[in-house]
Amino acid sequence: MGGKANSALVLLYLGLTLVAAAVYRELDKPLWAPPATAVTEHQRVVEGESGYPNQYRPLVPWACELAHRAGLPLEAAYLLQRLACWFLALLLLHQYLRAWLREEACLAGGVFLAALLPFSCLAQGWQPTDPLNLLLYVLAYRLLLTRQDVWLLPLLAVGMLNRETIGLVILLAAAVRWDERGSGAYWRLLALLTAVALAVFAAVRWHYGAREPDVALVTPAVNIPENLTRAGSLRFVLLYGVLWLLALRQLGTAPIFLRRSLLLLPVFAVVHLCVGLLGETRYFLPLAPTVLPLALRQLLPGAALEEPACE
Repeated sequence: MGGKANSALVLLYLGLTLVAAAVYRELDKPLWAPPATAVTEHQRVVEGESGYPNQYRPLVPWACELAHRAGLPLEAAYLLQRLACWFLALLLLHQYLRAWLREEACLAGGVFLAALLPFSCLAQGWQPTDPLNLLLYVLAYRLLLTRQDVWLLPLLAVGMLNRETIGLVILLAAAVRWDERGSGAYWRLLALLTAVALAVFAAVRWHYGAREPDVALVTPAVNIPENLTRAGSLRFVLLYGVLWLLALRQLGTAPIFLRRSLLLLPVFAVVHLCVGLLGETRYFLPLAPTVLPLALRQLLPGAALEEPACE
């Protein structure tokens, strides 16, 4: 694409991100109004006095704290980091989709994800880690597709300071590289990724020590029936809507990278069915690099590329 077209895309995604951030700010206002739950929890994390799991996810609070110490209002710092991560995630997703789809379908995928961003903010409390988590997942897909595997190591190191579920990138790498399981490089990659994830996981817990949970932990025996009977769980279905089904159609004709990345769908579903709330759709945004190209190849068959066009 030409420079003007790329500039237009940047402006388009920036505008969509600003709209999503404005909606989020309205939804988020109660957390910043007295008694300012967001400020209280931020201070607890920065001072090392929070509980599980927030204390073990210090990256975004500390980044916002440093911005605040530099003179930026704390609420603005959190909003700007969300806006920046969303904006970069949309740009990276569009670039990634170009491997599978023609430009008009890439645009459809980017706009679709942008439309989901405000929806993903419903039914959540103080959750500052999700935008960066989404960005890192999109980047991980892109790195795996272009075989820039070495960059997955710092990605995991950073991501584990933000949210532990980034560790599922190891499973993604194992799946999309499955044909190479007979080589030593395959197992070295998985071993290095696992070592980095476990090292950061252990270091954070060693530094902060054991913490009591801030919220009541539920067992799968309790959580599964509640998730299956709670009306809010329907938001999980609505998130991608019919695209969930389209992504699973005619898989035999889909590129093998995308087919194998589908492994994350049941893993995400089972994990959050057992220990999360299906109604918190933010959990499932990182699946966009799998769901969107597969579904759009079915919805817009003329826009599907026969072979991945890695840049």
